[in-house]
Amino acid sequence: MTITLLTVFRFLIIMSTLSDSKSSNSLKLMDTVSYVAKSTIGRFFLTFIALHTAHFTTACIYSNWCIDMSFTGFFTGMINGHGPICHALMMVAYHAQHNIYTLLGTAAVGVGITWLTENIFTDTKKDR
Repeated sequence: MTITLLTVFRFLIIMSTLSDSKSSNSLKLMDTVSYVAKSTIGRFFLTFIALHTAHFTTACIYSNWCIDMSFTGFFTGMINGHGPICHALMMVAYHAQHNIYTLLGTAAVGVGITWLTENIFTDTKKDR
């Protein structure tokens, strides 16, 4: 999904280059988008947005297509079950949400380890 977002950014840059007579502004925009996409924080936010979009979209489609929100829908859901499309939508939504939590947890651990090692190595250099 991140590749799709980068493709959209590139398309917007190309379109702004075609419609804009000043190429220096479009190059600055392209450099900015490229910098954000290559930075760790930029990738984190792009990944978070992509995962959230996947989760939100599939959850909305699942609730519209697969859930009968009525009294009789409760019983027909038990009898009919769900087809493979509904199951796939539910699994995509679940795994996207799970990956968001994994992304946040991994980022927190990474920041904590970075902070800890910087403090340890900074303190040992000050003592010498």
